[in-house]
Amino acid sequence: MRNNTAVIWVRVSSEDQSHGYSLSAQEDLLKKYAEKLELDVVETYRVTESAKTSENRKQFKAMIASVDANSVGHIVAYSVDRLSRNRKDLGTIQDRIDDSDVSVHIASEGKVINKKTSGTDRFLFQLMGSFAEMENKRRAEATRFGMEKKVRSGGVARMPPIGYTPVADPADGRRRIVIVDPERGPLVQQAFELYAEGKHSIYTLVDELNRRGLTTRPSPKRPAHPVQVSHINKILKNSFYHGEHKWSGETFTGTYETLIDKALFNRVQVVLSDHRSYVRPAAKKFFAFKPFLRCGYCGCQITGEEHNDGANIYYRCSYGRKIKDPDYYQKRFGTAYCPQKRWTEADVDRLMGDALGRLYIDDFIAGKVRERLKLAHAEENSFEVSESRRLGLRRTKLRTYLDTVYADRLDGTITKEEYLEKRAAFQRDLDAVNADLARLTRRNVKYKDQGSEIIDLLRGFKDVYMAADLAGKSKILHVMLKKAVLKGEETYFDWHEPFGTLFSMGEVLNKSKWGE
Repeated sequence: MRNNTAVIWVRVSSEDQSHGYSLSAQEDLLKKYAEKLELDVVETYRVTESAKTSENRKQFKAMIASVDANSVGHIVAYSVDRLSRNRKDLGTIQDRIDDSDVSVHIASEGKVINKKTSGTDRFLFQLMGSFAEMENKRRAEATRFGMEKKVRSGGVARMPPIGYTPVADPADGRRRIVIVDPERGPLVQQAFELYAEGKHSIYTLVDELNRRGLTTRPSPKRPAHPVQVSHINKILKNSFYHGEHKWSGETFTGTYETLIDKALFNRVQVVLSDHRSYVRPAAKKFFAFKPFLRCGYCGCQITGEEHNDGANIYYRCSYGRKIKDPDYYQKRFGTAYCPQKRWTEADVDRLMGDALGRLYIDDFIAGKVRERLKLAHAEENSFEVSESRRLGLRRTKLRTYLDTVYADRLDGTITKEEYLEKRAAFQRDLDAVNADLARLTRRNVKYKDQGSEIIDLLRGFKDVYMAADLAGKSKILHVMLKKAVLKGEETYFDWHEPFGTLFSMGEVLNKSKWGE
C-alpha cells in the first residue's frame, strides 16, 4: 500500500461559479473530506472549464507527475466528471490505480476506487467518466449551434482578419461585433487596390505595405509586427473583406462594414491567377490509414509512402521534430531518427481489425448505454423544446411584421423604398429562424436514432470492417476513430463518442471479473 499523502483536484464550470460554488468553496469541501479521512494533502490543483485546453492538460500532467514522483497514495475529487472529461485522462488514472496502488476518492458519493473495488463499481466509474466526455461534447455542440445562429443572422463568430477589430456591441454588452480597424483597415483596402493594378508582385506589395505601416494585430502574447508574404496572400484571397465569410462549409453574408466591393475582389483574383507560376497536382496519393495515425514516440504525424511503383505501401514517422530541432531525436532517443518502426499497410489493417474485435457488448452494457442515452436525450429534448418554442414565437412575429409592412405599403403609409428595405430585413431574419428550426429537427431525429441503432450495428462489427475494401475501411474509421497513437505494445486508440464509451467497457471487462 502507498502512504497516506493525497492530492486534491478541483475543477468548476462557469455555471458552478455563477451559483456561488467557486474554486475556493469546492477546495474547502474537499479539504474537509481529506481531513476527516486523516489524509495528508500535499498539493491542490485548481482548474476552471473556461481555461484553455492546453492549461487543463498542463495541470493534469503536473498532478500525475506529482503522484508518480512522490508516491502519493490518494487522489481526491468532487465527482468523476470533475476529475476527468476525456477517456485518455481517465485511462491514465486507471493505470495509477492498477499499477501504482493509488486510491481515487469521489467525495460527492463517498466512494473510493482502488484495486479492491468490485468489478461493477469499477465499470460504473469508467462508464461515468466516458459519459462525462460525451456530455462535454454535447455542450460544445450547443455552443457551436449558438455560434452558427449568430453567423446566420449576419454576425461573425470567430476572430476577424487584419483590417477589422472585435468590440463589444453597444446595444448588448455581452455580444461581440466587428468594426473596421481605423489604423489597418485603410491599408488593407489599399493592398487590394494596388494589387488589382497588376503592377505589383506579392513580394513588392509586401514591401510597399510595410513602408506604409501595415502591421499584424497585436495579441496578449505577441506584439504587432510588419506583415509578411503569408499575411498578404491570405488577405487578398479572403472574401471577408467584401462581406462574405465561410462557416462550417457554408458562405454567409455579414452585416459588418465592408472594406472593398466584390468587383475589386474579383479583379484581384484574376491577377493572382495570372501570377501563379505552378499547377496543382490533379490528385494526391491515397493512403487509407494516414489520417488516423500519430507517432507515440515524438507525437508527429505518420506518413504513407509507396515502394515498387505502388506495389507496397508503408507507414512511418514523418520526423517532423527535425524541422524545429535537428538534434531532437539524437538528444531524446540517441538516434538520428525517431525509433518508430515502419509499418506495412497489412500490419496497420490487422491492428485496426484487432482493435474493433475488442468491442464488447452484452445485454447489461446495452441496457446501461440505452439508459444513459435516454437521460441525455431527455436533457437534449428539454433544450430543443424550449428553443423550438422561442423560434416559433419569433417566426410568428416576423410573419406578422411582413404582413403589416405590406399593408402599410398598400395604404401609402410608407414609400416603396422603405417597404423594400423593411421587407428584406424581416425576410432575412425569417429565413434564419426557419434554418434554425430545420437544424433542431435534424439534430433531434439523429439523437433519437443513434442509441439502439449503434448498439445493434456494433455487434460483430469486426466482420463488417474486414469484409470492406481499403476505401470502405477508411470511411468506417472516419466515423469511429479519431486517431491511433502507434507505440508498439503501448499503442492507444482514441475513438469518437459513443464508440469510445463502448470500447472502454470492453477494456474494463478485460481487467476485472463481473460481480466481484
